[in-house]
Amino acid sequence: MYITENIDPIALLTEMLCIETVADTETRLLTRLAHNKDLCPAFKKQALAVLHAYEKHRVDVHDVQGFRDKGCDILIAFDEEGGESRRVGLQIKSHDEISAWWGKKGPSLVATLKGQYVEATQESTVETWYLVLCTDAVQYADAVRHLTETFGGYDRVRIITPARALSFLQLGGDEIEAITARILCRRDLVRLAAVGEIDHLSDVARRCAVDLICLYIETGPRISDEDLLEVIDANIGEQDLDPGRVVQELDERIIILEDGEYHLVDDVAPAIRALYFDQRIRFSADRGSMAARLKILLELDGPPEPRRRPRRRAR
Repeated sequence: MYITENIDPIALLTEMLCIETVADTETRLLTRLAHNKDLCPAFKKQALAVLHAYEKHRVDVHDVQGFRDKGCDILIAFDEEGGESRRVGLQIKSHDEISAWWGKKGPSLVATLKGQYVEATQESTVETWYLVLCTDAVQYADAVRHLTETFGGYDRVRIITPARALSFLQLGGDEIEAITARILCRRDLVRLAAVGEIDHLSDVARRCAVDLICLYIETGPRISDEDLLEVIDANIGEQDLDPGRVVQELDERIIILEDGEYHLVDDVAPAIRALYFDQRIRFSADRGSMAARLKILLELDGPPEPRRRPRRRAR
């Protein structure tokens, strides 16, 4: 795919850090993570993964590295073509640190952060300083609000709320690569054509179509009843939807019934298949990850609710 968006690595990292896929109630998971042992290594790994995914599309970013420096728990440095060096920093505050400060058991966190911001921007020369708040967003909602209001007006500061921090930590490597491709190549001709190939279908049927097209590539055009119903069932989740209606929607558009067997339509969705091979080659992606990766590229990445009861077969 071609790059269509003028987004630099810092803007990409900002977009990734601002993805929010969890509710505030889930951020209690952050209370279990220690600053040095858990949070710093995890955020470093994720931030570097974002920039390495960027490198797969752009050759003008190289020598990416991450380390600690003044005012930053993690300083990410990378060189651009022409010799320009750029830096972004992450300052992470754990649940224990925020709890001790807000409960008046520790030193003023605001004063400490202001000093770290000055060190980061003046001595470590970071362009963007991310203040990452890793605490229970419900229990310490007032503390998060206070820090957001205090630093929200600083030119180089980006506040990462607990829900966004946890969302970022939970991104898998395949998700990071696919989201990077979607952001950088949003108006790519092949991607837009792929969206158009299934745009006439309902959301569930689009998700099923992607799964079936991946099966077509990996195992051939014949789709067994069991495979078809398994795909439909997985994508319906807890929705009150008859699987038979999904089969009817896919029939003659994606699948066709011939001699009592389902087959994929001849030459089905060439643009989606082109994206499949682009991603396989560009990222050395495993076949098993391709359906989920393509759903992200086509903006179909909202997961269905987990299925709690068996569904009856429908034809």
